[in-house]
Amino acid sequence: MAIYDDRAATRWNFLFGLGLVVVGIAGVYMGSGDLAAGSATLGWVYVGGGVFLVLWGIRGAFQAARRIRRPTRLVVGNRGFEYPDVPGPIMWDEVATVSDPASPEGRPRMLRVQLGDPATFAERHALSLVERFVFRANQGDLFIGRDMALPVVEVESLMRRHLDEFNRGGSSAVTAPVRAAPRGRRPSRKR
Repeated sequence: MAIYDDRAATRWNFLFGLGLVVVGIAGVYMGSGDLAAGSATLGWVYVGGGVFLVLWGIRGAFQAARRIRRPTRLVVGNRGFEYPDVPGPIMWDEVATVSDPASPEGRPRMLRVQLGDPATFAERHALSLVERFVFRANQGDLFIGRDMALPVVEVESLMRRHLDEFNRGGSSAVTAPVRAAPRGRRPSRKR
């Protein structure tokens, strides 16, 4: 099943990334002025923060631009799923759980995939240096995000169902307990 990208949110992310680049350049400029005036500590803080914002903004804008060109955010199937930010398909035997432990029970705010063996996953999918850094910062989990046309709770439920079916089919992988179905109002779909 193809899950489409939320186009409005992706355009906003692109503009936000460009905004970070502008703010980062301003920070580098201010820091270089402080360094020239003799305030080394403050100058290096501005320069370092500015460089970080520029690099993070470029990364975010680049990812958003790729999503703008490709309307499909995620493709979920019986044997695995495809996510454009990771080269190649991700098989269910690589996945430990699909959940967002930081969210309230039954109301995930973000689609998060915990992997069984993150080190092997990074090598098998030939992640770039930047992708490995982000992957390590995310503690070896894939943060697929929330900018999808289908609500996150429905995508998480779909992925859990496929993972459970795979595990019942004789795989040695074990899933975490499945969360209760969400109660109350169903979130509206973004188009």
